[in-house]
Amino acid sequence: MQFETHLSAPSNFRFPPVVLHADLGKDHIVAEDSSVSGVLDFGDVNWGDPDYDFMYLFVDFGLQFAIEVARRYGHSNLDQLRTKLCYFGILDQIGTILDEAGRALDGQEAAAWHRLRQLLRNT
Repeated sequence: MQFETHLSAPSNFRFPPVVLHADLGKDHIVAEDSSVSGVLDFGDVNWGDPDYDFMYLFVDFGLQFAIEVARRYGHSNLDQLRTKLCYFGILDQIGTILDEAGRALDGQEAAAWHRLRQLLRNT
């Protein structure tokens, strides 16, 4: 259902492509005195949907946190972002499970299964 909903909405594919960090999550954000002081690891940089850069914030910190960050960035459609984050999060977990089978660091595949179950229950 999640795939059908996302893929059948043309608005999900109308965006100006931008340069993405593409891995902006808890392991790549440096904080000092409760403020972000840096962003690390640009090894996954690529071109695409600007909403994707909120996905790891969603996976690592939850929907409310990612939406609040997007709101502060002036995101124009937070309702659409909510559904896209769930879609991106599900796909990312499936990708980790399929692509990393036998290659993932210890615990990554099990963590992806756990997150996938949570995401599917909450959508």
